[in-house]
Amino acid sequence: MIKRADSVYEAPQNKAWAKLKREYEIDGIILQRNQTKVPTVFNYDLGIGPIAAEYAKAIGEKACKHDDRWYMFIGTSDATTFKLNAGEILRVAAEEIILHETEDPEFPYYTGYVMRVREPVPEKSRPDPVLVMQRLAALEPRRLPQVRKQLETLEFPEFVWIPGFISIAGSLIYHAEGYTDREPNDIDIIARCERDPQGRFILRLDPALRLKLDRILERNFGGKETQYSSSPYGPNWDYAPIYDLVLRPHKPLKVEELEEDEFKELFYKQAEGRLEKQADPYMEYLPEDKRHDYMMHAHYRGKGAHLDLRFQGPEKKYLIGWTISAQNPGVIRESVETLTDAKKWFANSDAWKIDFEKGRVKLRRVRGGQVRPAQLYASRKAKEPLPWMKFEGRVEPGQVGATRYEYGVFLIVEDGTIQTGAQKPYFHEYFLNGKIFKSRIAFRLLGRLEKQARDILPAGVEAEDFRDPYFWSLIQPVDQRPYVLSREVVEKKWMPPDGFSALPEEVRSQLPLQFRYWNEKGESARTARDLLVDAIQEGRLKIDFDAVLHGQRIEKAAYPYVIQWHYWKKQKVVREGPSTQHWDLRIDFGKLPLFHLVLERNPLEESEVSGYEKPSEGRDVMERGRKGPEYLEPSGDAKPSEAGFNPWNPTKETPAWVEMIDHGDVEVLEHTPNLIRVQFRSGQMKGTWLLGREEPGSKFWHMRRTREGPG
Repeated sequence: MIKRADSVYEAPQNKAWAKLKREYEIDGIILQRNQTKVPTVFNYDLGIGPIAAEYAKAIGEKACKHDDRWYMFIGTSDATTFKLNAGEILRVAAEEIILHETEDPEFPYYTGYVMRVREPVPEKSRPDPVLVMQRLAALEPRRLPQVRKQLETLEFPEFVWIPGFISIAGSLIYHAEGYTDREPNDIDIIARCERDPQGRFILRLDPALRLKLDRILERNFGGKETQYSSSPYGPNWDYAPIYDLVLRPHKPLKVEELEEDEFKELFYKQAEGRLEKQADPYMEYLPEDKRHDYMMHAHYRGKGAHLDLRFQGPEKKYLIGWTISAQNPGVIRESVETLTDAKKWFANSDAWKIDFEKGRVKLRRVRGGQVRPAQLYASRKAKEPLPWMKFEGRVEPGQVGATRYEYGVFLIVEDGTIQTGAQKPYFHEYFLNGKIFKSRIAFRLLGRLEKQARDILPAGVEAEDFRDPYFWSLIQPVDQRPYVLSREVVEKKWMPPDGFSALPEEVRSQLPLQFRYWNEKGESARTARDLLVDAIQEGRLKIDFDAVLHGQRIEKAAYPYVIQWHYWKKQKVVREGPSTQHWDLRIDFGKLPLFHLVLERNPLEESEVSGYEKPSEGRDVMERGRKGPEYLEPSGDAKPSEAGFNPWNPTKETPAWVEMIDHGDVEVLEHTPNLIRVQFRSGQMKGTWLLGREEPGSKFWHMRRTREGPG
């Protein structure tokens, strides 16, 4: 008993005193009275509900029928001298409410443990609903089976955690394949794991492994939350080991070919018997919180011309860039010696393989009849001093930028900002935002094969006989989607370095917070990136990347929603409210089943409501009650799956109606299995709402308005 210090006893109700109960009170319906050995003492079989026939079928013998209604049997009360009849309501206090799962997880049943009789409740004609037991059970720690007694029945299947965990690589493999004639002098072993600064290999319990273990544990023990911990010495109390970490030989033993053939040629080409590696500046990412400028020269030497793309390095201490062979041979018929000459020929669209008015590489028909943007030969430039960014003019023959006998003329034709996308030894991606180019471009290392050469050169022009077995090519992809957001990259599990997005700021700034993977590290970053790719592919986030790079905002998908008032009442009497009612929130996220919450209160009148999830299979339900109250015929004696049964009104004779009271569009701001944040764009629900499960895996949700909608 809890009492206020200055309180005195009051009757009939003492508002200054309170009882602290460690039990859970339940108002159950008496299903059967049981006589004990003492004639004046009884106990009672109790039920809650009523429940639908479908529910009763799912829980089998735990369902009992009384007066043509099904109830869930929750157990037998303790003995009492109260003598009551079936159908009356009896209040009991249980020490514990226990959840029991059935074969169908949607239909669990509940029992009370040690139910002491409190009192009859003559003023009530209906017991507590199942919802009360569900909430009370959620307050209790879930019981788990005694593992010691069930070890032989537990099932722990074998699975592969890290495919190809230990691999042989390097010259020992490539020498056998003819990519290098260098005799192997060591064995390169690659372990698929991280390495700390001290050189120790680290295995992390990544999300994929945890997901597998969680599912295995759920099958054995149910959906109880799993707590993971670690110790180099193992448990320090009694334990049952369930898995051993074993290195099992991979069979059959064979060489796995990488898809990037040119990668081998880059790193294992014959060049005086030594390995040539990519120059470091081209593997660095430009800081994404700073502006980096680029410019482009049309660079003429006599009748020849090309483009020079230069941009600031990461620390803006030097320039790097690319030389691009963009001239159509034979069009420039006289030597260019002045800026006036340079401007004249730059304005001649026939002289270039690029349409400078549209900022696009011109299309070309390639072998097979396909038409696509041409691929242009390119080469990397060495580091250059910053003044080149602003230089425009003529240099004398024999100087840097000219030939021995011809002038070099530099005409600035483009400038703007540049951002780095994916940077690989054989692939460099950039995002340009300039006066001419507003697009994604990439420089790709290709093998010098006949087919590739014919694809990227004009008809009738032979390829130069390059000495190296590979070359760089400028590609302006038709698909402007950044490489890091491609399905291919997800499958290859490639990620940029921690802290970098490899996205242009125009895309980066508009992504929802839960998708900003560059704010995470390691596996957490990759998981967030993969979820972003899934959201784009499934249409939950619509991005026109070409439009975004031109300054347009990302269009987020809008989904239709409805609020339907569903109510029952015996008679339609003036001023008399419904005897039973609920409100249905349905959202069509573009796939079935629909997201459906059965709410106990009207969300148009309340800022916080609760309800349970009940998936809706068909989209036709979104139209029920649109034109006003729609009458729902009672089912009579018909049972589910029988003719005449109405799932919208399973009662025997009580009339019901459904009326659509709100509808509109909703935008998803965040969507996880246990949390949904949405923006209702229209309708009376307009505003931001947060929907969350009461606990992971629960069917019960709580939703609240987080802020009022604009205007």
